[in-house]
Order: sequence, then C-alpha cells, then structure tokens
Amino acid sequence: MAIFFDTHAHLDYPDYAPDLPEVVARAQAAGITKIISIGTSLDSSERAVRLADKFPGIYAAVGWHPTEALSAPDDLRPALRKMAKHPKVVAIGETGLDYHHLPSENCSVGSASRQLAHSANATQISHPPSTDDRPEIQPRSSAGHLHAVIP
Repeated sequence: MAIFFDTHAHLDYPDYAPDLPEVVARAQAAGITKIISIGTSLDSSERAVRLADKFPGIYAAVGWHPTEALSAPDDLRPALRKMAKHPKVVAIGETGLDYHHLPSENCSVGSASRQLAHSANATQISHPPSTDDRPEIQPRSSAGHLHAVIP
C-alpha cells in the first residue's frame, strides 16, 4: 500500500470532535501515516498541539489564518513562539495574505508569522494570495495554483 502524508488538515474543527478517533483510523487505513493539523487562531493552534499529543501520527502547525486577521491580537508572535517549541509542531501556519477577503488589513499578521518562521528556522505553511487584480504577488507554479506553500 502506498504511504501518504496529509500536510493540510483542520482536525481541531468541531465537526470532527464526535468521531475524531474514527476519522484518524480511516485515514490510517487508507495509507495516510502522518497528518499535519493546522491552527487558524491561537485557540485552534492550541487544539492542534493537543491533538498531536494525543495521536502518534498527528503533528501540528501553529498560526493565524489570513481571513481572520482583523481579530488577531496586536502581536501573536509570543504565543505562537511558545507553542512552536513543542516537539510535534512542525510548521508555522496557516499564514499568508488574503487580498480577496481582506484587501490590506492582514499584512501585519502575515508579516509577523513570516518573521516568526524565519527566526525559529521553521517551515511556513502559507495561504497564497487570492486575487486577480494583484498578479505581481500571485505565486507561480508549473503545477498550477498552490493552496499551501511549504518552503
């Protein structure tokens, strides 16, 4: 059987809570041996870390989703930095710019997350810009549109 890694899951979402062990078991039965559960806020990131503690094949990414930038604390780096020290946190994210939903307000959150990833020498999971009117910032790939960039 082929071995797969799911690098972009949101297992901390309430929809999965009632049968999360079964969800993980079905993924494993399908050959998915590792899953990265990605935080979208500080609370979501904390839940992702707790899931990583609970399940051997689950890892966490801690971050703040760009569509929630207006509700982000002034400086989320200290909290994310603390969580990023956990041994099963493998990336900073989900971060990035979302000009489709928030034309410019999310720049400080994306910048803070990028600074943290750089200073922690961590992988960054980035939500690419979603815009037709800003082609200069649209990521390019021979594979087409990228949902997550893991540099």
